[in-house]
Amino acid sequence: MRAASFVLTLPLLALATNLTSEERIALANVIACPFIAAEVRHGRLTPEDGKWTKDQADAVMDTYMKPVFSKTWLVGSAIVGAFKLAVMWAFDFSDNDGTGPMPWVELKYMHGKHSGIRLTNITADPSTWKQPCHQADLGAWSMDPSCGEPGVHPEVFDHYATLLGKQADDTWNQDDLEAVCDKADDTIYVEGKAQPYGPSSKSLCVSTYKAMHWVFGDITTADLKAFLINSTYPASYDLKPRVAGADASFRPEVSVAVLLTATLVYFLL
Repeated sequence: MRAASFVLTLPLLALATNLTSEERIALANVIACPFIAAEVRHGRLTPEDGKWTKDQADAVMDTYMKPVFSKTWLVGSAIVGAFKLAVMWAFDFSDNDGTGPMPWVELKYMHGKHSGIRLTNITADPSTWKQPCHQADLGAWSMDPSCGEPGVHPEVFDHYATLLGKQADDTWNQDDLEAVCDKADDTIYVEGKAQPYGPSSKSLCVSTYKAMHWVFGDITTADLKAFLINSTYPASYDLKPRVAGADASFRPEVSVAVLLTATLVYFLL
């Protein structure tokens, strides 16, 4: 039971402000979003009393989005602004002190659809993610002793890699990354043995994997697995700002409609 050993200590970790490396890894492992988890893992984000603030969320988004959408690019600034508005709303900083829960412990914070590679701890129902478990026809991952437990699931990642025909040294482009969400339909969302959907848009699964390509560009299987499971970055990645468009591999494919909508939202709100 890989995840259970640290889920029991999670409330204590969430209260701590000075965490050891091992404690940061344990806390990161039960954060569903890989980008936020990496911030915790590398010491740039420390939730306090099981919460994080708007300022902390803003800093996380700046870490990844500003290098892609440089503020020197007007439209890029509009996209970042619109993106932040949407994400801040989804994160629900509704407490009087402007904080929200972190890690998330309720299903209402989950994407409408996810991959099942990173599972948060739903405290009200520890069996939330166990519906596809012990179903041999779904694959070996379903028979793993840790199936459905909060934490990271390399066996689920390996299953997706196999379905997509990816070896350790193969690269994943944007289409490959987005395909993980399609493969989830036949993995963790099979009728009669499916994990629950979250309340938000199912398209957020694709958006998350698309964002990985925006941030990292084409990525090898080994590096992608390390990011999703260990919250570590590809060796070629750094946090220094990149001017948007300077490197074609980091230029997001955004439609005119998205650009116009983002610009409108940014300047009206």
